Order: sequence, then C-alpha cells, then structure tokens
Amino acid sequence: MKEALFYELIDKDKGIIKCLLCPKECLIKKDQVGFCRARENINNQLYSLIYSKVSSYGMDHIEKKPFYHFCPGTMVLSLGTIGCNFACLFCQNWTISQANIKDVQVEELSPEKAIQLALQNNSPAICYTYSEPLIWYEYVLDTARLAKKK
Repeated sequence: MKEALFYELIDKDKGIIKCLLCPKECLIKKDQVGFCRARENINNQLYSLIYSKVSSYGMDHIEKKPFYHFCPGTMVLSLGTIGCNFACLFCQNWTISQANIKDVQVEELSPEKAIQLALQNNSPAICYTYSEPLIWYEYVLDTARLAKKK
C-alpha cells in the first residue's frame, strides 16, 4: 500500500476524506473504499490498495490498444490492475475492472520490475490497460518517471 495523492480530509471527527483523483470526488468514510475500490480511508489517510498490484500483464500488439499511429507493428507491455472509476455495461474486462482487490489474485510488480520486463521484451512503451489507468495514478507516475530515466 502507498499513501495516495490528491485527497483532502473533509471531517477529521467523522473520518471523511474527499478523493480528488477523478471527477467522481468520492467522499470516503473511515475503513471504506471509493467507487473505484482502489483507494481506502485508513485512519483519515487515503491509501492506494493497488500500488504495484498487477492483475494481468503481457505483451500485446500496439494496434490492440489501439494506438496504431504510435510505433506501428511493435509489441508493447500491457499492465492491468483491479478496479475502475467507471462501470461500463459493455466492459470486456469487467471481471477485473469491477472486482475487489481482496477477491482476485494479483501479482506484485514494482515499477523497477515493470521497466525491467519492458526492456527484456524490447517494448517501446508500457500501456496501462484493462481498466481506467487513472485509478493507479501513483504507480503509473512512478513507473513513467523511472522509464524516462532508462
């Protein structure tokens, strides 16, 4: 777990936090999670439950993403996690996007290991996919910063 970015304590006595990561701006009570099920109020601090928690990953054709104008014909590392701040009726990945972190087996994949995996597979990019990438912003940010250095 990692302390989340983009939140504010609304009511210390009642233990209510406002998550500012997405437009939903969830009001999250103590020991509860937001709509995305990826952020929890623990003792009046918001934590990402999914930091470095990967539900699925693999090498995909970039066109599958679909980013057919970016490095056409290449394979890219795709990383996905549990939860989503949407509830699309047509979601093809609903088994992971609508799941709770406690109900699905995930693998720990640090930003360093993600970069190493991408480099080992000659991936020109990392795609955060299978749900809305915003929900694991802290992980995406840390991984992107590290990737830029490499």
